[in-house]
Amino acid sequence: MKTSITVITLFITVTLLIVQSCYQEGFTNVAGAPVGRAASPFDFGGLTCNVSGCHSSFPLGSRSGWITSNIPGSGYIAGQTYTITATATSSASCVRFGFEISPQTATGVTAGTAIITNATLTKLALSTSTRWITHTQTGTSAAATPGTKTWSFNWTAPVSGTGTVTFYGAFNRANNSGTSVGDSIFTSQLVVPENPTAVWEEARQNLSFSVYPIPASGNIFVRLKTDDNSLPEIELTDVSGKIIRKVSDTMSSFAPEYIFNINTIDIDSGIYFIRIIHGSDVSVKKIIIL
Repeated sequence: MKTSITVITLFITVTLLIVQSCYQEGFTNVAGAPVGRAASPFDFGGLTCNVSGCHSSFPLGSRSGWITSNIPGSGYIAGQTYTITATATSSASCVRFGFEISPQTATGVTAGTAIITNATLTKLALSTSTRWITHTQTGTSAAATPGTKTWSFNWTAPVSGTGTVTFYGAFNRANNSGTSVGDSIFTSQLVVPENPTAVWEEARQNLSFSVYPIPASGNIFVRLKTDDNSLPEIELTDVSGKIIRKVSDTMSSFAPEYIFNINTIDIDSGIYFIRIIHGSDVSVKKIIIL
């Protein structure tokens, strides 16, 4: 008899702990999704909150068009700021939603900079990183618009040559029970290209340059003039942002003018970018190698 009571007591204790754990997980996520739950293949193999012990009552689903932006179809321009909008929908009875979005390059590097524009509804999942953007506790409520919830934030595009950026996202359609039981998780993506013809250049008083010949075959020359004696850095990158050449030697050097020679004989034909770093200034020019 004593053994039976002990087993029953242990069963009840374990059950209470599981229920409490589920409740705490659900309550915690009301204030924001954990980091790395945006379904990116580069974050824990595509992890979302649809995992055992969390929001796993239903199979993981997917939806198109839940992440949108005002980025033109021609692609983003480096350094410019755009608005990213996340919208989750459900039946009219649903009044609780959540989300997490992460902008990443084709190799999983954080792309650009996310900027919180409404701290009441959104926040960074990790205060020291703009890799993941998620909801706040107030931002989960859709009581004013049952069946739909919209969040937005700004995104400053990365430097030229970064290439295509994917906004990975995961959304929670919650049943408002106060636990993680009975909720549905859906993924969505927004893929945006880099504008291949755009050149991001701010007006600079202390630097002027030219790149020739274009198209190039064999060698590329970069001529720079500066109003000080600092030596700029020159990088040749591909469309994904990978550095192909990093030039530190000059063919001829006589401040304030420098001429850089970049050998391209062993580089495949295609579109590349010359990136010039001068102090805190960065200038980029698109080139073609034959």
